[in-house]
Amino acid sequence: MAAVATPSASGVLALLEDSDNEIVSYALHQLASLVDVFWADVADSASRLEILYEDAAFADRQLAALVAARLYYHLGDLDDALTFALGAGDLFEVTSDDQFVQTIICALSHGHVPVCERSATANARCEVALPVS
Repeated sequence: MAAVATPSASGVLALLEDSDNEIVSYALHQLASLVDVFWADVADSASRLEILYEDAAFADRQLAALVAARLYYHLGDLDDALTFALGAGDLFEVTSDDQFVQTIICALSHGHVPVCERSATANARCEVALPVS
């Protein structure tokens, strides 16, 4: 009996650990189109996505933020999804009718306010401040 391949993102996720930034960037581009389907697989790499986003020298740090935002959206963590969506800059397409984008925009319009801090390295780190009821 032939084995049936189970689809997953594990091969692409392994590329995130490569020392070559071009390979890591390739993996992020692939994950951007896979995360909505394979978010459970990608969840194990959440910390790696955060590290890539926080690396000011990494050219595709905004893409890492976008993948992380979509991941946290699927995990039900709206605060982190919002934080990373803001970190994605222009890659977060506010004109999209995608449910993820609309949820983030709705969260902003309902009082989730980002609070950004500047670190010693001048990288902005945003956190979401929830309104006090």
